[in-house]
Amino acid sequence: MEVISIIMVGIVIVAVTVLFMRPDKTTQLVDKAYKNYSRRIPSLLNLAFLPDQSTLSNEQKRLIASLTDSEWEEWEDLIVKVSAIANAFPATFDEFLKECYPDIPKRNLYKEPSTKNSPIKTSVSNKIECLTLYELRSIESEPKDVWEKRNQERIDASTLLNKCPEGGKDYIRLREASFVSSAEILRNKERILNIQKKYNEYHIFDGWEKKQENFCSDIWNVNKKFLPNNGRYTYMVPFQKPKLDGTLEVSEFKIWQFFKASYSPFYQEEQSEYYRNMLNKIPEFANKKRYYYGNVYDGVYSFIEGITNTLVEKPLILFITSNSKEWSKETFDYHYKHLRSRLDENEYTWCNLNDIQSINENTIYKSVLIIDFISTNDEMKKNSAYVIEFFKQSISFVCYFSIIKEYDEFEFKKIIEDIKAKEKTKKTVPSNTIKPEGKEKEPILEDYMLQNRLFIKQQYERVIKHPFFSYMAITNSLVGEAQGAEYIMPVWLTNHSTYKFRTMEGGSNKIAGSYSIDGGKSYTDLIMTGDSASFDDQVSYATLLFYRMGVIDFFLKNGRKAIDALNVGEYLRYH
Repeated sequence: MEVISIIMVGIVIVAVTVLFMRPDKTTQLVDKAYKNYSRRIPSLLNLAFLPDQSTLSNEQKRLIASLTDSEWEEWEDLIVKVSAIANAFPATFDEFLKECYPDIPKRNLYKEPSTKNSPIKTSVSNKIECLTLYELRSIESEPKDVWEKRNQERIDASTLLNKCPEGGKDYIRLREASFVSSAEILRNKERILNIQKKYNEYHIFDGWEKKQENFCSDIWNVNKKFLPNNGRYTYMVPFQKPKLDGTLEVSEFKIWQFFKASYSPFYQEEQSEYYRNMLNKIPEFANKKRYYYGNVYDGVYSFIEGITNTLVEKPLILFITSNSKEWSKETFDYHYKHLRSRLDENEYTWCNLNDIQSINENTIYKSVLIIDFISTNDEMKKNSAYVIEFFKQSISFVCYFSIIKEYDEFEFKKIIEDIKAKEKTKKTVPSNTIKPEGKEKEPILEDYMLQNRLFIKQQYERVIKHPFFSYMAITNSLVGEAQGAEYIMPVWLTNHSTYKFRTMEGGSNKIAGSYSIDGGKSYTDLIMTGDSASFDDQVSYATLLFYRMGVIDFFLKNGRKAIDALNVGEYLRYH
């Protein structure tokens, strides 16, 4: 019995030993997984690399052992299938992963591409390696048409963002999200388009005022060439300018107004015969009992052609057919008939300002000429601002041509004052008399001086100056210390640095100054009896000054260029 007992105990010990030495089922499954499916284990465990099997925790082992052979094989098969989808739609698939699995870059197995310029397929391949079996199943289960739809959405969204770069960036910034899907971008298409429209309008208007000012210089030269006898004024026109945030701010731009004739309803009892006659003609123009001959409108047409040749493209012509005087549209059409016929013959685009909505606001016109038969300053500014504010997507340059201009009260008051000053001077001092201080008459050739004076007077009459500037300012700009003199003097004077002139206080009935012909080392006073407010006396003084300085021949030769430079620079236009 003892022998049997000993044998039985031995068998039990052996059995227990064998039992504990056999690997359990979990270990067997882990071993098999490491042997056949090691590439998927890091993704399953969210590790950056395959760990040494001996370091696995029990939880990690159970997780590995939880997958059957068929599931491991399915995982490998899904990697191939999902990769095929990614290869067919790489950019779309990458966007899909960013939207649906945004944590992938944070997974331990994920590897950033070696360079920012790496192909997108490389980046997508790295991300697919990080996907779990269940994520792959979900992705692969979607039919092909879903991917085709996503791909088209991405293309459409990309096209929209290329078309609206600032609008898209601003929308995404306002979303405060690290990623915005193509579908969401398309859902907010109108909002993005509106944001871009605001950006476009802002950029178009940004700096436009300076460009319009340069255009004014060009258009002045055109008018001088084709209609040199026309009246002309510049104005600053207020208008609503778009800001980046879509709101509006008030700015202003410069504009030339050219005109054939002028009148004013103010100071009627003090008007000259010319202005009284013109004022009396206005009702006759309104009733179509008076009109201008075709040659007047032919002159306007030549001006329009001049604009075309200067800018190498035809301007848009806008006709004004209504005003505060309640003239009928038929009246305006009656006066515009000949000019419109010329425009039609030569295929110019024109329309009435009231019908401007019929013009595509996105059509690009480099310049717009507004034609108005009769206009007040307020109407001119209002119409000009309206045109600029209409063409927000392709803002044009603009100028204004009035057949008849109505002066406002301020302008006409200055005109009346100038007329009175000239008449007063003619009664008290002969306009061609030059009386230097302390001498009865300057010992010069009378005919020679009169001829020079006539030329100087003709040039001084061409100067565009602010009403507040005295006529002495013209001389001071040509050869003195006034603003712009440093640019004007080289235009007409040789060795201009040797000539200097400065004005002096002459007292009552005196025009005074001192000049130098040695670069300012010494000065000689020149004082003449006359009225400093008199245009004729100032011309006489300039004639004598140029003669004394020895530069009169320079002015006879280049004086016209000097006055042109003075006007283009507009040194005397603004006070």
